[in-house]
Amino acid sequence: MEVEEQDETTDSKHVDRKPILIAGPPTIITDVDNPDTKYGTVKVLVSVFGLAKKVIIEEADFSDKVREQVLQAAYKCRFRPAIRDGQPVAYWGDVTMKMISRHRLSTFIAS
Repeated sequence: MEVEEQDETTDSKHVDRKPILIAGPPTIITDVDNPDTKYGTVKVLVSVFGLAKKVIIEEADFSDKVREQVLQAAYKCRFRPAIRDGQPVAYWGDVTMKMISRHRLSTFIAS
């Protein structure tokens, strides 16, 4: 079986269905003490098997510790792969993650 990799210039016109997140941590509990809930989008190259092959963090203001947690979480995500002509294909998709400080978690749950 030949696995086709999509390059970064391919757009959504080339697939019938984009990848769909089916399992994974869109919410990350961080150890960084930050009163605000942050959101970040990562680009994920989803393989034909629905696994994250590559991850690119587009947010630049994360600390190194939070960046590492975001990367780990993104690689744990599982997807329905993109479909083109009835066959799964590798495709870059976006995943938005919410980061909540462990120190602020009780406040978040109470609201």
